[in-house]
Amino acid sequence: MALTYKISIFEAELDSSDNPTGKKNVGFEVTDDSDKSIYFINKAIEIGSKSDDEITDEAYTASKAQVDAWAAAKANIGKTFDPSSKKIV
Repeated sequence: MALTYKISIFEAELDSSDNPTGKKNVGFEVTDDSDKSIYFINKAIEIGSKSDDEITDEAYTASKAQVDAWAAAKANIGKTFDPSSKKIV
């Protein structure tokens, strides 16, 4: 299973008065190539003096645990349980 991370959002975060907060909202559309399922995740990252690449890498790192949990939760979907052997096959 390979996961593809496509940037779906990359914009300044605004407060309730539409003022910049100093953060960038970075969203990923994560596609599992084994079944073409898609997971969307967004992270707000402090901008500071970071490049777009650094902001995106930080968002990826902040998202990784949730994306890995999503991928792991799908591991047995579509498999068959054999009651006689008490095993998933």
